[in-house]
Amino acid sequence: MSRTFHLLTELDSFSQRSHEDLARWVANVIEADKDTTVLAPSSDGTWSSDPNRVRTVKGLTTYRAIYQAAGSFLPRPMLTPYLKRILTIALHDLQPGDTVWIHNRPEFALALAPFIKQTGARVFLHLHSRQLLLAYEGILKQLQVDCYVFNSSLVEQEALQKFPILGKTAVMSSGLDSREFHPSAKRAIISRSPGYKVERANVVFSAYLARENDLQVFLEAMAILKARQVPVSATIIGGPKSTKQAEIPTQLNRRLKIPLNVSFEDFDSPAALGKKLRASEMFCAPSSWHKSASLYMLEALACGLPVIATEGGPFPEENAGAPGILVVPNAAERLAQTIQGLVEDSSARQNLANLAYTTYTTKFMWFSIRASYRSVLAAPTLSRLRETQLVAELLHA
Repeated sequence: MSRTFHLLTELDSFSQRSHEDLARWVANVIEADKDTTVLAPSSDGTWSSDPNRVRTVKGLTTYRAIYQAAGSFLPRPMLTPYLKRILTIALHDLQPGDTVWIHNRPEFALALAPFIKQTGARVFLHLHSRQLLLAYEGILKQLQVDCYVFNSSLVEQEALQKFPILGKTAVMSSGLDSREFHPSAKRAIISRSPGYKVERANVVFSAYLARENDLQVFLEAMAILKARQVPVSATIIGGPKSTKQAEIPTQLNRRLKIPLNVSFEDFDSPAALGKKLRASEMFCAPSSWHKSASLYMLEALACGLPVIATEGGPFPEENAGAPGILVVPNAAERLAQTIQGLVEDSSARQNLANLAYTTYTTKFMWFSIRASYRSVLAAPTLSRLRETQLVAELLHA
């Protein structure tokens, strides 16, 4: 029986305590497919009860340190031999017909492709973000893999325009297991009570989706709502724990005032996050950068939460007609008005919540994504370039 090896990035710890999207996505795969093995820089055993299906590639931790220290100044040819050495050791038992599914790292594919091809196995490269097309343009022009996988048709089209001889491609959306993420029983009752009002609404903000001044804009919006005495509070997941008025350093190297209606919590586990979402009324992701729809957003949809996102930001990329409200980037006043509107209009909030859950059940439930995943694995993967070469060889035989 052929096997599939999922290779995570140097940043992804394979742990339920990890907030990284990729590790959580692969965890769904490994649970449903027993012929799957995960390769990651570290693991604590919380995702899989079978230690033989999770391999720790400690060299990836060293690679991360090297790249962070001098990556932009270090010629890539110097890193390729190192990557080849540590990754081929981790794939020592690779056999013909196996598939190595590499996530987000074209340089890993560049280092491994000759070894994988020589073994008679296949190499897939899954690019979860459109930003990688620009960041790895040089590598993608020279790289040949059996299949490129994208999270949306939009990114696939952009890639094919940029790299016409890219080869075989496939589109596979993110997906989510609903065991930890689902609407509460109370929310189901509320959805049938249009006049229901909450005494104090809570907004969940994911700091893991934030970039540039997103956090600053959100805090300013919450300060505006505090001054207006709007009954709303916010929980920021993935930041320093603090519930008091204070100044804290952030990843932006700024010092931001924290309103009294904002608290911080670390990511603990999917179960804890699901419980927090079910106890909230809205999910806010005012990100000003382009990123494929994150599992954090899908988790909010699965719990039946309206999503407040940003025009030109991550949410519309996978979800045309997304069940949320889009606001102008970097506009605290506009964001505050949007949140206040949903707090005060329970009917609008409930309609968006119902639409959010419907979108999840029709597009992003894991059983349908798993079917797409297996279809991509089962499909013939002879690249377009190789097809052209093969035809030429047959004509001259």
